[in-house]
Amino acid sequence: MQYFIFLVLFALQACMFIVHVGPLTIPDPDMHPLSTYALATGQSLNPVAKGKDAHGNTVKQQSIEGDSRLLTIPGFANVLIVESISRATQGDSSRETQQSADDVMADHIVVPDGTHTNRSNAYFPLDYLPQAIGLKIAMLVNLPPYAQWQAARISNSILYAIMGCFAIALLPRWKSLMALLLVIPPVAFVASSLMIDGMIVALSACMVAAIAAAAEGKRLISLPHTAVLGVLAWALACEKLPYAFVAVAVLFLPSAVMTVRRKLEFVGIAAVLTGALYLPWSVLFGSSLAQVDVSHNVSVALSHPILTIGKNSAFHAVPRDFCLSADLVCRNGGCFGVGLVGSSGLYGEAALDGSGDTGLMGRKTSIPGLRSRNSGC
Repeated sequence: MQYFIFLVLFALQACMFIVHVGPLTIPDPDMHPLSTYALATGQSLNPVAKGKDAHGNTVKQQSIEGDSRLLTIPGFANVLIVESISRATQGDSSRETQQSADDVMADHIVVPDGTHTNRSNAYFPLDYLPQAIGLKIAMLVNLPPYAQWQAARISNSILYAIMGCFAIALLPRWKSLMALLLVIPPVAFVASSLMIDGMIVALSACMVAAIAAAAEGKRLISLPHTAVLGVLAWALACEKLPYAFVAVAVLFLPSAVMTVRRKLEFVGIAAVLTGALYLPWSVLFGSSLAQVDVSHNVSVALSHPILTIGKNSAFHAVPRDFCLSADLVCRNGGCFGVGLVGSSGLYGEAALDGSGDTGLMGRKTSIPGLRSRNSGC
């Protein structure tokens, strides 16, 4: 019954979002679609050029080439998730412009250029595997550009549904609750979009379910079960590092179900995969968008750790839709403005989708030397 509830409610919402909201009506449209394109065309490991941004941060700019009808992301709308959801019922004014790419002659271009940006190396390439599968299939059968993006959304939705069923199956109790949590509208939207956030939710659900299943067991978990936990922890770290901390719960499982040796094997599997695959990519290719001097903010945070933690905790105690200061604007769960801690760590990047932790993002603070951009209120 729980599988039926989950699949029906998710399918209904996914169909609504895919039909009524354009594929480029999402937060960060210069990142998610182009990262998907890069993986589908085998360009995720293209060379990068190092440079400095306006705030003195070292950045790595990656170039990708191909069909101009896709790479120029025509008609994109960089909006919050809440706005994207509302357009499903009120109408997406950008969808028609996005569809107009089907009527344009294809040209071969390279992005970024003087007009178009590219952030295809912001996240680990395999994060976009669900979307890239659909996009590649659509390319092989020569579908129009708009249909190619839609195919990527469909494949992402299908894999999310499969992962959701796995999570429900693994969970020993509260299966109905898990099913309902996996289909709340914001989650259903990101899972049926070109974003990676849906898979983050699915992986987190599987990790929680696998840990709960181990805790409920009456015998020692096997090495394959331990390996699954290690792979899930690695996958979460590759998506967004803070979400991998849910895996720490594995270390607190009672010895009756997971021995110290098994816990060391779990840590070893996750560490080897991270060290062998993610870290080399991060060092050689990965680059994040920042709107402050990140190294300066990190040094200030390290100099004032207690005050930094206190300010960050105070931020999370205030509702997101309340305007905190002249340096922070929060609307509909999304925060505009930049500060110290982004959803992926100490980046200082704007969490435009409202889906990640923002920490001291854009907040006026009394920490000496901490820089933030004044966004107004």
